[in-house]
Amino acid sequence: MADRTSAAHGGEAARVLVLEGDDLVRRLIASELAQLGYPAVETGDPREAWRLLHGEPRVDLLITGATLRRNLDGAGLALEVRHAHPRTAVIVVSGYVEPTLEANLLREGVQVLSKPFRLRELARKVRAALASRLS
Repeated sequence: MADRTSAAHGGEAARVLVLEGDDLVRRLIASELAQLGYPAVETGDPREAWRLLHGEPRVDLLITGATLRRNLDGAGLALEVRHAHPRTAVIVVSGYVEPTLEANLLREGVQVLSKPFRLRELARKVRAALASRLS
């Protein structure tokens, strides 16, 4: 069974934030996370996500689309989050990520999940991302 807890929260479930501009995709990801035992906070607004990331309790994992509403750059936001909150794990979900950008994301500790994906792929990325933040 996957470890769904965060040492930072004294054994509580990891706090996951899903930032995705497409309502349907966001709800799908949140639903799949719930099936895996990771309840998620959802938003389609990058400003709201940034506010949640700076609040309490701390967000353990951000899952963001590569492109957000109004052509905002989710991959760029992912890198900003990694620099501002190095203990927050990040996964970028995208149908296509340019290879140079993907290499940069991976180098900065950001996981990349290609669409379409299966539940087991999401589970593997979430476990890897959460494990990496504890090391």
